Order: sequence, then structure tokens, then C-alpha cells
Amino acid sequence: MMQNLNEGAEQGFPVHGMNDAWEGARLDESNESEKRPRRAFAWLAWILIVVMVAGVMVLQADRGEEREEEPMTDSSVQARILELQGKVIFAQNEAAPGQVNYQQVEKTFNIGPVPQRQRFICLTGEIFGSSKAAETLNELDQLIADAQAKGTLTSKQVGKDLEVQAILHKLYDGEAAAATQSEEKGVSPETTTENVIAAASEGIASVPTGPAPQDLLTEDEQQVLVDQLGWFGKLALHPSTTTDEAGRKQLEDSTTTLMAATIGLTISGIGIGALGFVGLVVILCFAFLRKLHGGLAPTQTNTGVYAETFALWMMLFLGLQVGAQILGGISPSLGLWPEIAAFFLSLVVLGWPVMRGVPWSEVRRDIGWTTGRKGGVIEPMIAVPGYVMTLPVLFGGVLLTLVFVLISGALQGGADPNSLDPVSGPSHPIVPEVLNGGWGVRATIYFVACVCAPIVEETMFRGVLYRHLRGASGKI
Repeated sequence: MMQNLNEGAEQGFPVHGMNDAWEGARLDESNESEKRPRRAFAWLAWILIVVMVAGVMVLQADRGEEREEEPMTDSSVQARILELQGKVIFAQNEAAPGQVNYQQVEKTFNIGPVPQRQRFICLTGEIFGSSKAAETLNELDQLIADAQAKGTLTSKQVGKDLEVQAILHKLYDGEAAAATQSEEKGVSPETTTENVIAAASEGIASVPTGPAPQDLLTEDEQQVLVDQLGWFGKLALHPSTTTDEAGRKQLEDSTTTLMAATIGLTISGIGIGALGFVGLVVILCFAFLRKLHGGLAPTQTNTGVYAETFALWMMLFLGLQVGAQILGGISPSLGLWPEIAAFFLSLVVLGWPVMRGVPWSEVRRDIGWTTGRKGGVIEPMIAVPGYVMTLPVLFGGVLLTLVFVLISGALQGGADPNSLDPVSGPSHPIVPEVLNGGWGVRATIYFVACVCAPIVEETMFRGVLYRHLRGASGKI
């Protein structure tokens, strides 16, 4: 600015009073600098951050041990996962009868607790016939007897399982007996999809169906199957040759919708991922040629104040979350709204830099609370292709995770086929809420995951914490 004043004087422009203005501006800048935090306690903030992270890890480990000590039963999450897998196998068999491999299905389903194995038996009866289902049912009887003799199954755990076991015996033993009688008469014994198609190809209008499940089981027994085994219970009650065409069509329609959605999402994901890969290669080429320039503006603030802000936020956020859980326990009808309020209330710590002398306008610029270029038009336009270009990285992460899961399974030797202990993979604690909750619960979870969490996370981690790290260690 002083250089411009001198040039103006040399060219004959009036500069009367401009020196006074310059002195005033310099004085204002000096006063503003005096208000800024000259010293920030970043080291103390990091000590607090490390202590809090360690504390959370210890608490999570203790909670994990408590969950391991609790008796595990057939979880609704595992049941829904099995249902999805069962629908896929059912759809495969409908599309290509006789091509489903029994050993592969058995390896996936015929492990773990009694309810999971009973679901496998229902799937076996549909695809491989009632005689095979009855045979597998007898094998499960022996496993249950062995487990009871060892004392690894309590009467409370196995009460309902034995009731379902008796109903399945009544169903499949009756069908198998009818199949044996048909075989003695020299006709095709099984009522599987394969035999129906084979009979049709030979000009036979139908194959012997034997007694319908509705003839073998009472209405109460049918309801027990549906209540305990869900979709698999319905499958057992509506085999391929059932006279209840409406019930069978409902099963087929549900699997058709699932497969169509799966195929559509897969094709769309592959196509968008391919575009993202091309874009990622182009960006890397520009970076290699040094034709990309950073858009992060420097700050005049001692960035240690943002480390202080982040430490304060962690303390406040954890405290608010504990309070929200207590409030939710007192009044469960509030749902997730206490947690939502805790998310946004935690952002009051953004007033800390202002209290330390940083102008609010600069705080907003440092943490990214601005509209960006062209009134907020450019950044959203860049964000969409940016997210698309992260998909190849995401796919790589998923593949790497699958590799680690396979390696872990190989090292552990897989599940014991003779053990009735629960078998489950890792899952997020929110999954049961999504699977079992109504649409209101799902909408609330969506709001938390897609609105609340991104706002707070981007502000505090990418805005506050990253601003501190970039100022302390240079551009990253």
C-alpha cells in the first residue's frame, strides 16, 4: 500500500490525507494483531485428545468383553443376512434349476446355532427335495442331543428350537414318506423344481406332489414356522408344487425384486466406478505434470488455537452424548433426537477461537464455512465428480477387506460344522435398528448419518483439526 502511495505522489495524484489513512490502517492492523492469540497451548490440547481417545478405546474394549460374556442367540441381524442369501440362492435355482451346488450351500448355511441350521433345512427341502431335508433334520437331532449331553445348550435356549424341530419333522418326514410310496410305484418321488420342469419336458402335466404342508400341519404349527424362521418358514409352507399359488407368487416376486435391484445397482456401480477411474487417472496426470494448484488460503491465526478448540469439542461432544443416552433411557420415545441435539450443540465450541481474539470472519474462512467461489456454485460442481473419483478407491478398500476376511477365515480354520455356537461376522451397532425399525426410525437414522454427522465431522475434523495440522506441519 505504501508503494502505491509513493507512486501516486510521483505521478502528481493528490495524496493529501492518505498518509494519515495509511497510518490509521496500520494502527488497526496492529491492534488486531494484539488481540490475536500470541501463544496457543497446542501441546496441552494434544495431551487431552490422546487421553480422551485412550479412554474411549478402553471403554469400548470393556463393553466388547461384556458382550462376549453375554449368552448369544440367533440375532435378527444374522437372520436378515441369511434371508438375503437364501433369496439369492432361491432366485438362482428358479433361473437355472439343478445348478445350485449342495455342498456350497451347506458350507454357508449348515453351521452355527440351531435356527440357522433349520433355515438351511427349509432351503434344502425347496431345492434338493424333502428326503434330503429329512436326512439333514435327523443329523441336526443328533447335534442337539450331543450339545445337551455336554451341557452347552440350556433348556431356555433350545425350547423353541425343539418345537420348530418337531414341526419340521412332521412336515418333511410326511413328505418323505409320501415320496417313498411314490417311488415304490415307479414315479418320480421328489416335488422339487427340477422334477416339475423335467416332467413338463416329457409331456407330463404334473408330478406327484404328495400331501400339501397345509394338510400335514395345523394352522398354529404353520404360524410357529413363520414366526421363528421368517421367510424360510414361508418357503417350507409353499414348495414349488404348492396349491397356494398366491403364497408362492409372493415369494417369487420378493426374490425377483431383490435380484433386479441387485443387478441394477451392480451395473450402475461398475459404470460410475469406471468413469471415476478415468477421472482419477486424468487428475493424477495433471498432478504429475504440476498443473494442479492448491486452493487453500493461508491464515494469520496461530493455528494452535484450533487444537485447543478440537480438544474442547471432544470433551463437550462426549459429555453431551452421555447426557443424550441418559435422557434417551429415561424417555425412549425421544428416539435419536437427543443425539441429534448433542451433535449440533457441540458446535458451540467454535466460539472459542473468537474468545481468543480470532475474528469470526477468519474462523469461518479457516474451517470452510463459506459459500466458496461464484456464490457457492463451483464447489458443488466439483464435489460430484470428486466423489465419483473416490469410488475406485472405495472398491479397492472393499476388495482388500474381503482378502483379509478370507485370510482370517483360513487361519482360523473356519466354523466347526458340528458346533452349535453362534457364527456371526462384524456389523455396525446401528444395523439392528435399520433392519428392525419402522420407516420413521430409518428416516431419523438417515438424517443423522447423512446430515448431522457430515456437518459436524467436516467442520471439526476437516475444518478445525486439519487447519491446525496444516498450519503446524505445512500443506498436506
